[in-house]
Amino acid sequence: MEATCARKTPTWSRAGAAWLLVAASACNAQTGVGVRRVYIEGQGLFPSRSIRMIVPFPPGASTDAIARIIAEPVGDLFGQSVFVDNRSGAGGNVGAEAALRAPADGHTWLLSTAGILTINAMIYPAMSFDPATAFAPITMLARVPYVLVVHPSIPVRSVDALIEFARRRPGVLNYGSAGNGSTVHLGLEMFKAMSGTKIVHIPYRGGAPAVNDLVGGHIHMMFNSVPLALPYVSAGRIRPLAVSSRQRAEALPDVPTMQEAGVRDFEFTGWFALLVPQRTAQRTVYWLNAELVAMLNLPEVRSRLAAIGTQPVTSTPGQVYEQITRDSARWRHVIRVARIKPDWEDFPQ
Repeated sequence: MEATCARKTPTWSRAGAAWLLVAASACNAQTGVGVRRVYIEGQGLFPSRSIRMIVPFPPGASTDAIARIIAEPVGDLFGQSVFVDNRSGAGGNVGAEAALRAPADGHTWLLSTAGILTINAMIYPAMSFDPATAFAPITMLARVPYVLVVHPSIPVRSVDALIEFARRRPGVLNYGSAGNGSTVHLGLEMFKAMSGTKIVHIPYRGGAPAVNDLVGGHIHMMFNSVPLALPYVSAGRIRPLAVSSRQRAEALPDVPTMQEAGVRDFEFTGWFALLVPQRTAQRTVYWLNAELVAMLNLPEVRSRLAAIGTQPVTSTPGQVYEQITRDSARWRHVIRVARIKPDWEDFPQ
C-alpha cells in the first residue's frame, strides 16, 4: 500500500511552492506504508540513505536532547536511520563547518542554536564561513526561555529590588555565564545596560559549572535556560525573578516576564533550527520543510519536546531568516555597547 502524498502547499514563496509541486508530482516513487520519499529531478529518490544530524555541542546539552527526541520520528517518516553526530568545539563552529563540508544533497543536517547563527560571526575571529548566508534553513524546532535567577542569600525577590540593590552597590554583585559571547552573557549585559547597573561578569566553561557555582553561593546571579534552572528552582536552591521571553514560561507560570517586571522592551530567547548547506537544491529544502513541519506538529513529538522544558515551534525557511536578522541586530548593539571580546582560548561550548 502506497502512502498518500497529500500535503498542504506552504505559502512562503511562489518559487518554493513551485519546487514543492515538482517534488510532489513524483510521489509514486514512495515505498512502504507511511514512508515519505520523493523523486527529485537530477538527484533521484530522496532520501536514499541515512540522515546525518550534526549537533555542534556535546552529549547532554539541550541541542543533543532535542536531536535525540526527533531522530526516531524522522527515521520513521523517511524510512531511513538517523545518526546523531556530536561535533563540539569553538562555540558550535566545528559542527557547523562539518555540516558545510558534507555533500549538499539534503542527507546532512545541522541542528543549530541561535548563537551560532547570530553571535559567533561578531566575536569569533577568522571564521571560515558566514553563518547568516552559508546555510539554508529548513524549520525552527523549539524555543527556550531564560530565567533570571539569584542565590537565596541575595535579599531580593523582584527585579525592581535587584536593580535597587545593585545600584546602591555598584560592582559588588557578580553574575556567571557559559563564557564570553554566550547568549546568557549577552542577555545579562543587555539587562545591565537597560537597568543602569554595574554587575561583574564571571565567565565559565559552559553553563553547567556556572549554575553549580550559583547553587553553591560562589556567584550571585545569572540567566539560565528554564530547563536547566527548573530542578534547582523547584528545590529552592536558587530564586527566579523573571523570564526573558515575551510570554511567561509554562514551566514557571508564576514568574513574571522581564517586561512585566518593569524592564521595557527586554526580550530574548534561545532557539533551535534545522539547516542544510546553502548550495542544497531549493526543491529539497522546501520538501523537507513541508514533511518535517507536519511531523514536528504531531502531538506525541510536541509533548516530548515540551517535557524537556522547550517550547515546540515550527516555521517556514523565510521565518528562520527573519529571526536571524532580528537577533543579529539586537546582539550587535549589545556587543558594541558592552565592548565584549571573547576568550579566544576558551570560547563557550
